[in-house]
Amino acid sequence: MSPRPFPAWLAGLALCALAACTTPAPRIPFARGGWHATAIAGERASNDRFHGSYSTTGIELTTLMPGTGGWGWDVSYRTGDTEGTDGYRITNPGGRSNGKRWITVDNERHSRIQELGLGVRQVFRPDSRLQPYVGAGTSFFKTHNSDHYTGFDDDLDVNGNQKAVDQRKHFQTCAVGLYVSTGFVWNVLRDQVREDTEFVVDVGLRGLIGDEFSFVELALGFGFGR
Repeated sequence: MSPRPFPAWLAGLALCALAACTTPAPRIPFARGGWHATAIAGERASNDRFHGSYSTTGIELTTLMPGTGGWGWDVSYRTGDTEGTDGYRITNPGGRSNGKRWITVDNERHSRIQELGLGVRQVFRPDSRLQPYVGAGTSFFKTHNSDHYTGFDDDLDVNGNQKAVDQRKHFQTCAVGLYVSTGFVWNVLRDQVREDTEFVVDVGLRGLIGDEFSFVELALGFGFGR
């Protein structure tokens, strides 16, 4: 009795199974391949007439995606306090007896600026200790302002003297902006404290153009990651 022929479909199935075992599994494009959590401190130079130059602090989280050539996400929160004085137009508190609806006074403004940023970052040489990078993204700002108006009204009191102006105002504003960044990350103590972990030093320069103000920021960060 001659042996039964091996079914062709079963032979094809066996070949497919063998190919699946020998072919490496494809990379998942957006699986997280690493991250850094960094505490940052910076100095900004703003074109806002009240903000001027001021310091910021915050935290930044960056990730690297395997199979994307060094691209990853960049999420950050920053806050800073600033103050400045400039001329400001307010409604004439004395009315229109002199024909003027507005008067100019000195305004001392104290501001707390909060920023939430989201962007992408391209890291070069991701396997080395020194990693240059460039990035871009968008930021949302919420600013808490406290204004103090001082000066003199153009209207005169009953004795013929100018009336002093002393007013305070508190309000909030929102703004958005687009930023670009560059810098480098230096990985120190890689695999020294624990395997697949590292401490990082991040030196970055960032420029932002916004609908309310723009600035340039130099920041230094210290963080931990893997």
